[in-house]
Amino acid sequence: MKKLKEILLLVKKTLTEPSAAAADFMSQGKGFGGPMSVYFAYCAAYALFIYFKPADFPADFSETAREFSGRSYLWLFSVQAFFELAFTVIFCALFPVFAGFFKEGRLAYKFLSSLAVCCAYAAASFYFRAEPLFTLPFLAAACAAAYAGARRKKNAAQALFRFSLTVNAAVIFCLPAYILAAILRSETFYTAAQALSGIWLTILTIKAARTLFGGTAARSALALIFSMTAAVSSFYILKNLGLVPPSIFRFMMFM
Repeated sequence: MKKLKEILLLVKKTLTEPSAAAADFMSQGKGFGGPMSVYFAYCAAYALFIYFKPADFPADFSETAREFSGRSYLWLFSVQAFFELAFTVIFCALFPVFAGFFKEGRLAYKFLSSLAVCCAYAAASFYFRAEPLFTLPFLAAACAAAYAGARRKKNAAQALFRFSLTVNAAVIFCLPAYILAAILRSETFYTAAQALSGIWLTILTIKAARTLFGGTAARSALALIFSMTAAVSSFYILKNLGLVPPSIFRFMMFM
């Protein structure tokens, strides 16, 4: 009971005081037990929603949804938990690279440089999808940069990872709106609920990132955007290399 109370307090602080929560996650001795508990609760709740949601709702993703409509709840939960965790690791490893790059200097130059790098990385991932081995140098460069950035800002990167796991509690609070939209079969309501939850998660993460890595809100937001773009491109390359099954990639991107 005491442990549950601690987790609930952790969730409350993360959702209402993200900067203070991020600072707490930086403290020595902070483990991963609480954040992982919140993360698995989120995966369990969201997988349950997908399991019961009509396969033809929303219509834009009905083709992908039908592909997974016959899957068991355990399969949905396992895939959600493992692969989203892997994606979170990639994102949190890449974020210190962009956060450090954006922290100082002319913002326009930093933006254009990051845009060029991410566009080249994304273009390579798509252009060489038929010959994925040609993307290995790009993936190796991204891994090297992520390793160097995460190692240099080890405590901050680990704190961001803990925060990224815990902040998924926001989705749990938004699930009733998702469920109501599915019951009413209102795609407008469903899209709005997803958009609002996405904006909420983004704002919370930006506030936490400012505490962990410094810089302004605008610079943290740009670091977040480019880190996410690079993470998606990396995940796509892993799919092309056969390390992530194509069906799993579709599940992660569209479900």
